[in-house]
Amino acid sequence: MIQIDDAGSGSLIGGTCIGVLRQETNEFYHEIVPVKYYNKESFKKKLYIYYTTDVIKNALKALKIDKTEPIYICQGYMFEDARKFLKENNYNFSSLKIEDPL
Repeated sequence: MIQIDDAGSGSLIGGTCIGVLRQETNEFYHEIVPVKYYNKESFKKKLYIYYTTDVIKNALKALKIDKTEPIYICQGYMFEDARKFLKENNYNFSSLKIEDPL
């Protein structure tokens, strides 16, 4: 099972960390959405949301996540485009509140 969540979007001191965890093996992938994606112009264009989708795509490759593997993705706004991508590409995902261990 894969868990996807974010941390830091409520306090943008160092950007937002997007974490992806395969629970069974503790394989972990993460990237930081840089603070520059939250400046006034970038924020209006929601560039941080599209950057988050790119992070998810990178994680899918890095962790070799199969389309049938269950994915639990945070229900927050950061992942609205990522959920669209997962749906359009027939991944087995559910949107919900992420808890332990991620």
